[in-house]
Amino acid sequence: MVAAALVQLGGVRRDLPYVPEADEPVFVVAATHVAATGDLDPGWFGHPGTTVIYPLALGIHVWHALAHGGRLLRPDGNLVVAYETIAPELYLLGRFLSVAYAVMCVPLAYLVGSRALGRRQAMVGAAFASVLPVAVWHAQIVRSDAAGTFFALLALWRCLIVLEEPRARNQGLAGAAIGLAIATRYFMVTLVPVLLLVDAFVWRRARSARVAELAGQQVAGQSFGPPVAAGRSSGQREAAGRSSGQTEERLVAGALLGLAAVPLTFALVSPYVILAAGTVIADLRYEARSVHLGSDSLSPLGNLWWYLSTALPHALTPPLAALAVVGSLRAFLRRNIEALLLLAFVAVLLLAISLSALHWERWLIQILPLGALFAADGLVASADAADRRLGPRATAKGWLIVAVAAIVALPAVTEVVASDVRQSRESTRQQASRWLLDNVPAESKVGIEWWTAPLLRDDFHGFAEVRTGVARPGPTAFEVMEYWRLSEAGSLDDLRGAGFDYLVVSGSWYGPVLAYSPDSSAADFYRDLMGTEPPEAEFAPDRLRGGPAIRIYKLSDE
Repeated sequence: MVAAALVQLGGVRRDLPYVPEADEPVFVVAATHVAATGDLDPGWFGHPGTTVIYPLALGIHVWHALAHGGRLLRPDGNLVVAYETIAPELYLLGRFLSVAYAVMCVPLAYLVGSRALGRRQAMVGAAFASVLPVAVWHAQIVRSDAAGTFFALLALWRCLIVLEEPRARNQGLAGAAIGLAIATRYFMVTLVPVLLLVDAFVWRRARSARVAELAGQQVAGQSFGPPVAAGRSSGQREAAGRSSGQTEERLVAGALLGLAAVPLTFALVSPYVILAAGTVIADLRYEARSVHLGSDSLSPLGNLWWYLSTALPHALTPPLAALAVVGSLRAFLRRNIEALLLLAFVAVLLLAISLSALHWERWLIQILPLGALFAADGLVASADAADRRLGPRATAKGWLIVAVAAIVALPAVTEVVASDVRQSRESTRQQASRWLLDNVPAESKVGIEWWTAPLLRDDFHGFAEVRTGVARPGPTAFEVMEYWRLSEAGSLDDLRGAGFDYLVVSGSWYGPVLAYSPDSSAADFYRDLMGTEPPEAEFAPDRLRGGPAIRIYKLSDE
């Protein structure tokens, strides 16, 4: 956990205090509203992200009270005014919350792995899970990915406990954990089939044990002796022990309690998902959009193949992905019920996200710890096979596992460390901002788009189609107009006619536009700009510097 915290915190600051990352304002602005007004309606329900927004709102309220003299015991409207100056601090608080969720995923991965695969696999798998680059990157910003992983692992752990001890209390806790997961990310409804499978297996196991018990009593009655339990298999005796005192009726009642706990917990944690139905529908329609450059144009089968052939191997790294395949095959060959339940969740989630019109690698984050656990199982199984083959000569199998684990995790560790180094240095966005502040003449007019130079503090308020402001206030000030994407502001001639002296474009926009929509008007805009005007300055990312490629153009009068 300490190692995971160091990895996460190494790149947590990024471009703060200059500009937030994408999607972060959605959570921070909503949490600030809750903290300032006491109104628990966050006003946004895209994920829904409740388990991020409400804890962050509490943290913002306490931080403002202790660090800036705000009110502690009641809502403080002054926070709305203070937000203008302390916004970067609040974003950092949100990132710390996300990191805390990510760090707590480590012991949960161990608990899940120890029940499903074994203690050695759990220890190695938890270590693998803590350094997966995609999960680390998204845990370093204010999003619901780390929280979703935390509650998904919590729910799986509670489901495995139900499998062993199907008491009503355990059923209720499993259902509550699933409700919390869904209140974090809607896709976590895919945990419900896992609980149903657990209930079905528990019921079938109890029924088999009951049939075996009745058969034993019948034989005993015919022989005028005590019931014969010795004829039962060890598996049957273990099943009967697990379900001791649990009649089929009580098991069904417990299962219903667990299933009822799912919507009840969701409603208690996210009441405004029900009360603000109009906003919820609008947000869900946006989240269900069918167009996003570079992440659309695939069929459901195409999405599934992309996840299996491209996204998962990249997110896990190829060595871990190969070992995960070995571990998954072992689960089938050994008929390991606990491991198969984890694979069922992986399969259901993959099918669910493949039905979307879009595909994102980050939608896999909640199953990456399970991939790490199965990779660890494949590694330990390989070490066990080597031990059996080498016989007495294998005197240090434990150290062999550690050494091989370090080797196969090296690509992930290298990429995470390189990312932390990049995030701790001045990014291309900061470089572009500094160049503009140093070189743009007074009274110039500069057009920028998102993911370029952070010149306006209003970026901390969230997305906007158009923003205007002044950079470098004073006698040397120049006007700034920020667009979501400059290609949507008009043609190059239109922008010249509007009096723009400089245009700043981001590779986060022109890259996907030119690659995936080359015949569009947006592509024509970027081609015209790059073909007629040489860049005045250009900043590119590399292994030691983060951010997108950024180009600054000075427009001529013609």
